[in-house]
This record gives sequence, C-alpha cells and structure tokens, in this order.
Amino acid sequence: MRHIFCLAFLTLLLVGYMQAAETPAVIEIRLGNSGGAQSARFSPDGTKIVTAAKDRTACIWDTETGQKLHTLQHADWVRTAAFSPDGKKVVTGRDDNIARIWDAESGGKLNKLEGHEDLLIIADFAPDGKNVVTVTAKGPDAQIVRIWDTESGKELRKLEGHTGSVRFTTFSSDSKKLATWAYDASVRIWDVETGKELLKLSANKVAFSPDGKKVVTNVLGINGHQPTAAIWDVETGQELQRLEGHAGIIYFVAFSPDGKKVATTSLDDTARIWDTESGRELQRLRGGPNDIRDTRGVIFGSAVVPTSIVQFSEVVFSPNGKYILTSGDSSGWDKIARIWDVETGKQVEVLDGHAGELILQASFSPDGKKVVTEAGGLTVRIWDWQRLPPPVRPVMRDF
Repeated sequence: MRHIFCLAFLTLLLVGYMQAAETPAVIEIRLGNSGGAQSARFSPDGTKIVTAAKDRTACIWDTETGQKLHTLQHADWVRTAAFSPDGKKVVTGRDDNIARIWDAESGGKLNKLEGHEDLLIIADFAPDGKNVVTVTAKGPDAQIVRIWDTESGKELRKLEGHTGSVRFTTFSSDSKKLATWAYDASVRIWDVETGKELLKLSANKVAFSPDGKKVVTNVLGINGHQPTAAIWDVETGQELQRLEGHAGIIYFVAFSPDGKKVATTSLDDTARIWDTESGRELQRLRGGPNDIRDTRGVIFGSAVVPTSIVQFSEVVFSPNGKYILTSGDSSGWDKIARIWDVETGKQVEVLDGHAGELILQASFSPDGKKVVTEAGGLTVRIWDWQRLPPPVRPVMRDF
C-alpha cells in the first residue's frame, strides 16, 4: 500500500511539473511604459517576432518563451520592423527619415537606407530578400516608392506616378512586381526591375494572387467607394471577375494560398469568402447575438452591453487556407481578433485580451499554429490558438 501511495504521489508531482513547464497558450509581451506598439511580425520559421514601438526600440522575441533576444536601439520612434525571408536580417523604419538593416542573430547594424525626406511608415523586404521597399508618411516624398539593394544599401530606383500619399505596398511572390495604393484613389502595379508602371486601377485595396498573375481590389466609381471587389489580370488589365454582394465599403481583400478563394471585409459588418473562378459567394461571416464572441461586450458608462454585431477590418488566410483571421473594425467597436473556418463559415476562436484596445494588426505564424496581435498600446500577444480553452457561448435571455 505504501508503494502505491508513493507511486501516486510521484505521478502527481510529475504531472504538476509538466504542466508548469508547458508553454502557456497566450504570451503577453509588455513593451514598457513609453510603449506604443507600431508593428509585430513573425520570423519566417515562426520562432521569433520583431516588434516596433514608440519607445525608440525594435525588439526580437522568442515566441515560445516570450524572452527578449535583442534590442535594436534607435534615436526616435520605430514605425515598422520586418524580418528578411531567410530570417537573418531585420529592416526597421523610424522617425528620423532613415531605414536600417540589422543582423537578426547578433543585433548588429548592417546598412542605413538614407535619402528620405520624411519619417518612414513602410520598410519591408521583397520575397527573394534582394530588395527593400520604403515609403514615407507625408508631403511630396510620400508619393514616391523607393527600392533599395539589401546588401549594399544603395537606392536602386524610385517608383513615381502617384499623386497622393502611398499607404500600402505588396510584392508579388516572385518579387518581380510591386502593387501600391495611395490617397489618389489608385492602385498601381510596377515592374520592380525597371520601375515602369504596368497597370493603374481605380481602387485603394489590393492583394496579389499566389502566382502573381492576378490582383484583387475593391472598386472605386465616379462617386467614390462601391460595395464591390474585382479580380484583374495583371498582364492585360482585363477584369476577370466581379465580386458583388456587399452592402458597404470594402475594407480589405486577400487571396487564399491556393488562389482559389478571395476573402473580403466590409462596412456592412460582414466578411465574405468568394470563389475566384465563378465569382460566387461561398461564405458570409457575420456575428450576432447567438454567435461565439467575447463576453465583455462594449462599455457604456457603468453598463456592459454585449456586442451583437462583429465588425471587421483586416482579413488574412492561414498558411494552409483552412482558416481566416479577422481583426476589429477601425470604428473601435469590436476590439477583438477572430478565427473562422473557411469551409463552414463558423467562428472557431476569439482572441480577446488587449484591455479594450483596438487591434491594429493580426497575423498567422508560418505554420498557422500561432497568431500575433498588436493593438497600438503597451502589449503584444502571441496566441497558441489551438490550445486555448473552448470559447464561451453566452446564454441569451429575453426579458
């Protein structure tokens, strides 16, 4: 009997040790009192994230432990930070008009990208790692997109043609084309090697298909925004498919990893998934009183009113294409990221915990097992979302 008792006691100790040693399902990274997270991005292997913050630092963190690995010290606010495709470098953009390239392993400085006339809001690597794209915040310089050589730090060319400030850039998967949108109500596609403008569309949201042969955009008409998206042939400029059904302005567009689906979010409080070949709506994602959601709700004075409608801003597919990740609407009502099943349209997870802050950025890790969220405040969260407790489905009662 004594042996049985001892064995049971040791088993409980072992289980307790294993539970204590297990990586937590949610890691919260605090950026310090002067914080102000500006971006948070995964490394290509998903083992690290790099954050940019108002406290004049970019930091590299271990995604399993939350441990800080390197601090990349700057002299001013850091607006953006991203890993190179091989994970060996980091590029940062800051308020002193200079982008910097760093050694991600040592934290040492490698190159300065100088010549901008205003603070940096975009600094990112091309998928092949050979080039960096940068964009500034305001003034005439913000209408120019610059392409740099990663190794030498030399400016290769300027992409000029926009008549409003550029606010978004994305490379095609082969790094040969760059899509931009700006406040001149246009999306433009550029040849990265020559700097030539290949295509101009009336839109202000854009995403490349995985093969780089198509783009999906929202559609701007004579009277402004339309509740419509369209798929275009990049080579010919031909409209291939019109995605109609939304009842409000389209916020964001994304292709699935296999290129067979498109996801859109809209001011009509829905996210929708479309078939790219037929243009048919496959799923409509909409939160309501009986859906899984946060139980905190929206605070009016001293009363907590449950949120009855899910509002969407950004949307991104998981790497395997089985899920999409949405983040809250820019109006500030819905401060939560959510994960949805693409095939069923059902909400499978709620990522809530940024203390009422609007989530500005959310993305999947390269293996799809984790999500990083940043809300512009003092915290960044890494979610091992498949290990979270089951979401709460609140009981609704009529009075």
